[in-house]
Amino acid sequence: MPTDFLAVSLLDSANTAQREGATFPHPFDSAAGREQLENWLTDRDEDHFSYAVSATAAIPSVSGEKRDALLALAFDHPSTDVQMEAAWATAKLGREAGIARLARFCLDVNLAERARQYLEELGRTDAIPEEAEDAGFRAKAEFAQWLAHPNELGHPPDAVEIVDHRELSWPPEREQKPMWLLRYRVRDQSGLKEDEVGVGLVGSVTFCLFTYKLEQRPPEDAYAIHGFWELQHRELILETEVPENSTEYDGMLQQCKIEGLGEVSIVSVAELSAELEYPQDLVALGKATRHGQSGWIVLDGPRSRWYAAAEMPTDNEDNTVLMLHVGRVLLGFRDEPDRRKYLHPAGQPRPPEQIVIAYERLLKEAGSEPKQTKKLLGRHSVLGSTFPDYVSALIDSRSQSRAACTCLAYESLLAVAEHADRSLQGEVLACFSPLGENFDGYVDALIELNRQADVRALLEKFQPHWEHNRGYSKLGGAAFRSGHDEIAEKLLVTLRQSMSDWCRCEEIGYLAEIWRRQGRDNESRALLIDALKRLLEQSGTATGRDCELFEEWFQARRSTYLKLFPERGSDELQRQGIPISTFDNSPES
Repeated sequence: MPTDFLAVSLLDSANTAQREGATFPHPFDSAAGREQLENWLTDRDEDHFSYAVSATAAIPSVSGEKRDALLALAFDHPSTDVQMEAAWATAKLGREAGIARLARFCLDVNLAERARQYLEELGRTDAIPEEAEDAGFRAKAEFAQWLAHPNELGHPPDAVEIVDHRELSWPPEREQKPMWLLRYRVRDQSGLKEDEVGVGLVGSVTFCLFTYKLEQRPPEDAYAIHGFWELQHRELILETEVPENSTEYDGMLQQCKIEGLGEVSIVSVAELSAELEYPQDLVALGKATRHGQSGWIVLDGPRSRWYAAAEMPTDNEDNTVLMLHVGRVLLGFRDEPDRRKYLHPAGQPRPPEQIVIAYERLLKEAGSEPKQTKKLLGRHSVLGSTFPDYVSALIDSRSQSRAACTCLAYESLLAVAEHADRSLQGEVLACFSPLGENFDGYVDALIELNRQADVRALLEKFQPHWEHNRGYSKLGGAAFRSGHDEIAEKLLVTLRQSMSDWCRCEEIGYLAEIWRRQGRDNESRALLIDALKRLLEQSGTATGRDCELFEEWFQARRSTYLKLFPERGSDELQRQGIPISTFDNSPES
């Protein structure tokens, strides 16, 4: 028998082939194979639970007395996925107990869709309970299954409820479709965050627009935003960002006759396909004030309308207003809702002592429970995202400076990571681990406390794990800021050699400064001029927000050049044909 992951690959291949009708002796129906299946079913490493699912799927192909023992292990497994697979395997063997177990799974909103699929595959749809056939329940089950996908939440929600249900004439086909808006909740287990709550849609494209805060919007706005998003992805709406100071669409301002409106800055436009039969082809969005209050104006002929910022969720993205306006027109919503009543008031901040207790409890778990080490010190951990809150809580409770508390907090994380199993070092020292996410803040705190010498050891610790462009950039920048020019130079030269778009990096300016300090003026000057020319060339094909990004990068490199070479900067740039701005095609004069 093969070993390690090759064994799992063989197992999955054999399971799939037999499930699709192939007939051959299963490779794991042997003494060695059955022993391996048992090992997977008794492995309590959560990262290996998928192996247990595959092992359970093979049980109907296993002969002899061992089969029932393997089934018992599968039913006792802590993973519900394995238990469901065990129910399928039992039913596949012709036992009604498996059908009955799958029928019960059909009543769990987080398991219902898969249980239904298994019963359909087994030809036993008659066993699906009547309650599971309810359209609303099926919508909740479909949404829960979508949320559990690894590309979304990655796990089932704790609760799903219907927010709104109606039939809508959905564009572009205009067929009447039953639609559901559903709210999910994931309860916080850390004591450091609020519960995660969001709203998604089932009925057209099942999806949740996580960042659009649909849970704080009236149902009509949520349908409208989702509909606009769908049409964008079908390329029936083309949205374009308008560069700052552009006057290309100012003629559309004539469409607006709203009193009390201040100066309007158009930020984006939507071009609508004729297939949508929208009243006009182009709709623009502008930022403005009205009677001194900030908000947005949508320029849409007689449908032009003002949307106040006070009636939108905090940090509302500009384009969301355009989405909900156009979507509402397409869906025929005419009555304006009271949007303010859907907004959530800001929650009360947690007391500092509560944050300290909760954070340090998780730190202790990470250091004492191997299973928790990877979860809490690995990528995208709660210990990383709430690190600034912990630092602020320490400041309040200890009355020390931010720099001192940052060092205290970071060094606590570092101490736990240093005692982690060697096999996990790559995880706990990765760029997106809590240590990686808060690396720059720690370096800045060390510098503020005149502990620059400690940065060298820190760089040596992380460098073997950050041998990639992001790592060269972070480490090189830290070395430069802390006065370790020799280390910074090596890292930043490597960054330039390995990254095709190195001209966009702030750290390239650091490299130029190092060379200038070393008396390598020609190399420093050539580096910055090369960067400026590359940015100028690349900006020529940029659109929307990218135009502003290229201008920011260009001005940063230009500012560094003029700082390092004030006596010849402007003249040199003029001779090189480099303009003052990427928005200006004429060279400096």
